Amino acid sequence: MPLKPKKPCSYPGCSKLVQSGYCDRHKPKRVPVKRTKQEKQPYHELYDYKWSKASKTHLNQYPLCIECSLDDKLTPATLVDHITPHAGNKQLFWDRDNWQGLCAPCHGRKSYKESIVGYKTQVTFITGPPSSGKTTWVKSQMRRGDLIIDLDDIFMALSCLDRYDKPDRLWTFVNVAKEAILERLIKPSRVPRAWIISTAPDMATRQQMRIKYAARVVVMETPAEVCVKRMLEDESRPAEYSERMISLVDRWWKKYIPGRMDEIVA
Repeated sequence: MPLKPKKPCSYPGCSKLVQSGYCDRHKPKRVPVKRTKQEKQPYHELYDYKWSKASKTHLNQYPLCIECSLDDKLTPATLVDHITPHAGNKQLFWDRDNWQGLCAPCHGRKSYKESIVGYKTQVTFITGPPSSGKTTWVKSQMRRGDLIIDLDDIFMALSCLDRYDKPDRLWTFVNVAKEAILERLIKPSRVPRAWIISTAPDMATRQQMRIKYAARVVVMETPAEVCVKRMLEDESRPAEYSERMISLVDRWWKKYIPGRMDEIVA
């Protein structure tokens, strides 16, 4: 088989004929790359025999992947993850309320998301009874450019109606809009902080917010009598609306169970 005709060296200005690429004189030199072992972070020492034993006990008690269960999937958990990354904080590392069982794929996705530069939107989930001061508190903490997710504000934006005028037929669309915003919040964005305002009293919802968004959870433990007093003094509220909200305040306090990881604002 005849050889292909030679071509000039690829180096600019060199006319020496070669089969391909560069001549011996201009052939790029390969510089060996020195690979050094990456130093382990100090907190890797926490993953010792004590942790191995404790994590196995946790998986025996909670054998299913938390993330998969949110999608109604029954997947065995294979490792214990820290809901809020501990970064070497021993108290947070050993706080069992900060543990969750995950399968390997879910843990990989969570770790990847946490490692993406600019990914982590700091999410604060704030809940409390009606008229407990949630919105006022958020406004005192937020900065320009923060994302505020409030069902009342979404209703007003979609209906152009007053805060206390909520036709029942619009609730489906309002809830869909809120869920779409919450789903988008999981993905990478340039939003530095997000605030989710809710009246959910149950511990399960607060824990789900920690798991799904690595959220800081704040609970407004405003006494029921204070909430009711605020409602009655608010002349902009229709009387029938206040009556319904007063019953919701009472219901909230009956269902509310404090959690050790909650940040309380009284």
